[in-house]
Amino acid sequence: GDHILCNGLYRHFSQSREHVIITVKQNYVNEIRYMLRDCPNIRILPLPLRRSWSYTRLIQIMSRPLPIEIVGLGSYGHNFFPKGVRFDQNFYDQAGINFDFRWSKFEVPRNDKRENEVFEFLGCHSEPYIFLHEDKDRQFVIDRKRFDSKLKVVEPVKGSSQFSLFDYRKVLEEASELHLIESSFAAFAES
Repeated sequence: GDHILCNGLYRHFSQSREHVIITVKQNYVNEIRYMLRDCPNIRILPLPLRRSWSYTRLIQIMSRPLPIEIVGLGSYGHNFFPKGVRFDQNFYDQAGINFDFRWSKFEVPRNDKRENEVFEFLGCHSEPYIFLHEDKDRQFVIDRKRFDSKLKVVEPVKGSSQFSLFDYRKVLEEASELHLIESSFAAFAES
């Protein structure tokens, strides 16, 4: 989710810098590469799932003598999450760029074929629906009393790498209602 929130920030730097390197935990590499596939000067540096903070800190230390600018974001930076500031705004404040870029520079190239496949696979073409994203395993469950009981409920395909998060774009756009826990789906839908 944090990388989706930083999409506009990454794109800003890709337009104003010759090269941009983003450290990404290994399990998110494919999604982030997909999200930024139209920015050829952005490189993704995969980090291991375990001890990624240590690796990031090591990269920062080893890079100090090099003629490169390091922008520390999140808890890797400084002054992260002061009171009264939106979570997503923190990243832009740390980078010293306009928070409006969060939306004005946000972009994920569309793949209409994949979006239509997901749309059809989930049966979204046949009737109005609610898109629901929750995590029952971690007990992040949305109260069903908040739903319009007349509408069909559609959820992302669980435990499958068949579809990318970004393939759900049409499903999100066409839903009558969205019910989302704080997640990558929520960050993408808001963006």
